[in-house]
Amino acid sequence: MGLDEELMGLPLQPSDIVGKHCQPSVLMQEVQADDSIIITGVRGSAFVPDDDGLSVAWVEHPHHLADGVTPTQALISCMKSQRTVKKSHRLALIKVQNIQDCGTKFGKSISVIRDPLPSYDCHSLIVGIDPNTADLLELIAAECMAMEAMLG
Repeated sequence: MGLDEELMGLPLQPSDIVGKHCQPSVLMQEVQADDSIIITGVRGSAFVPDDDGLSVAWVEHPHHLADGVTPTQALISCMKSQRTVKKSHRLALIKVQNIQDCGTKFGKSISVIRDPLPSYDCHSLIVGIDPNTADLLELIAAECMAMEAMLG
């Protein structure tokens, strides 16, 4: 058993940041006068969990600390082993503490736990989100601190 498997289920720190892979259908866009499109945010529907929780990736995972590459770009490279990543996709970045605070506002205990997968050690799960609480999902979406392009 490797180190990542031994840490399975342990919570991430409130100061940590996670990234949620977002396809165009959940992105909010604004068309500019020159017909260019600016991504302005993400819809709450991006944060609907499945039975296990909501898949995210832990930005600060130690294997993202490669020379000359930002942790976010390393995370995106890591995600490509598990997901189809296109130029139109975005990575919504959100602090774990902000996710937990959103849950508190709705009386929910939300946490982000380690859930490493083969070839995707940084995989984590947000657990405790009620998928039927649209206002909570929208609040979490509003807390995203950045929407990173998935490809340069």
